[in-house]
Amino acid sequence: MYTMRLTLAMAAVVALLVPSARAELDADGSSSTNLNLVGPNALKQKLYQVNNDASIFHRDALFGTPSKQNIIGDIEYVTNTADSDGCDENYQVNAANSNDRSVSRIFMVDRGTCTFTTKARIAQSKGANGLIVVNNNCLNSRRANWGSQWAANCDGPADDALPYMAYDNSGDDVTIPAFLIPKYDGQLIKDCLEQAANGGSGGKLGSICSSNNKVLVNMELSVPALNEVSWEMWQTADNLVAQLSTVAIVDKAFKKFRSDKYEFRPRYLLFPDESFGCDGGLCPDLCRTSSSGKGYCSLPVNMRSRAQNGADLVRENIRQKCIWDVHADSSIWWSFMSSFEALGCSLEASGSADSLEACSKRAAKSVSGFDESKVQSCQTTDSHWESLVQEDTKRIRDESIFTTQLAVNGVREDFSHTPRFITWLLCESFDPSNRPKICACAIDVVDSDTFRHCITAKCATESGDNTYFCVETNECVKDAIECRSRTHDTVEEVKKTAEEKSGMSGAKIFFIVIFVTGSVGAAAFVYQKRQRRQMQEEVRDILSEYMPLEELNSFSGGHNSNGFSRAPTDDTVGVI
Repeated sequence: MYTMRLTLAMAAVVALLVPSARAELDADGSSSTNLNLVGPNALKQKLYQVNNDASIFHRDALFGTPSKQNIIGDIEYVTNTADSDGCDENYQVNAANSNDRSVSRIFMVDRGTCTFTTKARIAQSKGANGLIVVNNNCLNSRRANWGSQWAANCDGPADDALPYMAYDNSGDDVTIPAFLIPKYDGQLIKDCLEQAANGGSGGKLGSICSSNNKVLVNMELSVPALNEVSWEMWQTADNLVAQLSTVAIVDKAFKKFRSDKYEFRPRYLLFPDESFGCDGGLCPDLCRTSSSGKGYCSLPVNMRSRAQNGADLVRENIRQKCIWDVHADSSIWWSFMSSFEALGCSLEASGSADSLEACSKRAAKSVSGFDESKVQSCQTTDSHWESLVQEDTKRIRDESIFTTQLAVNGVREDFSHTPRFITWLLCESFDPSNRPKICACAIDVVDSDTFRHCITAKCATESGDNTYFCVETNECVKDAIECRSRTHDTVEEVKKTAEEKSGMSGAKIFFIVIFVTGSVGAAAFVYQKRQRRQMQEEVRDILSEYMPLEELNSFSGGHNSNGFSRAPTDDTVGVI
């Protein structure tokens, strides 16, 4: 339960000790998402002065599994009164206007006393499609933008970089994107909304918006679509990506689909010793030093970790790197990791005195094809294992990586790393017309449990026709008709039920078509007769103007009983 607290503590240490951790600051922001201002233009101009474009600098949440890739919505500052931090489940929001849902609802709250996950869950329950949290500390890089307002609004310590929106181990049910933005950028938006509601008056940073303006933003999850996948999973032996056995099925499905267009590589968090101030072998409890004199260090991120210290964790991370390297078949690494996870080797277990090393070796015994001698040779040969970890440590230093994360096609992806979300990310890298069958489980299903049932029901296999997941029965079938037939006697009954639901059979439709066609034909005939009779009357009237009555009578063929000429017959009109 203390995992994320210690992860954040570790992040703070790394941010202080790794030189490049501060290089990111707020120039880089999030590489996996975009948060862009759509309007109004006056607010865009203000942002251009800060960011040189209409983007809003932000941090992604490290939790949640967003179900939409692109959201355009108007910002609602929903907690601008008593509960500005969005921690109270009873705060009031305006009722959604069902007639104006062409755009989504983006709630904005201030950072406050509860966790980011809590804020997002409450906002989601109240109808938000996305959440923006305004940081409560100012950024040093925004000092010039605040101008004379700096002292009044930034009386506390200022930050050099935006913090990350941490995961509190309870955010798997969050399906909306959540972003953290700087205090200054948030104040610009607040001023615009206040002025829009008050005829242009109000605000702290001068005149920005006129009345009736809405603040529209675009939240975009960026997944490079290259029609191929190259992805990495950064982790450490006591902080693994969840449900690795399920992720292993995903890896197998993609590899079987297009082995020439798919690549996966595990990465491990091993920090260079100088980052911890431990060069020269000064910290044997934190680091492992090779014969070359280079040290590699780590910190346990969980209070219940089996690792007694950082050096224990480094050794297990190196062991797992060796397992990947010495076995040509990557499925052996996946099987080992699934066994490692199933035995709970990351954490201390009640009734078990196994060390991290002992539990790791026990996990390996259940894996077919595992070569312990090769792994041991790799672990004890400095030149071998050091060559494996050097790239990871360089990447950590250059890219400021400090916690479990994914990178897909070179782009860092945050949010919760659940198997469904990982699969969704990988699927988005392929053209929709050319995806492995497992993608149906990730794209059509948003619930993690249903996703797991979908792939374990072998909807993920590339052979066979059974690719439709029947939620009602938790099995993979051919199509929706067959799924419904599981609750009926026969497929024919399903079709009959479908016809009954539509209210008519094929035969009924045929007779209705015949009836309608006949009715239209009869109506056309009557209409034609009526038009011709009217034409006869008009002809008679015209002739009466120019012909003597007796000639008209002669032409028309006689008189009626009242002495008037009778109307011409149809045949007469036909001659005329």
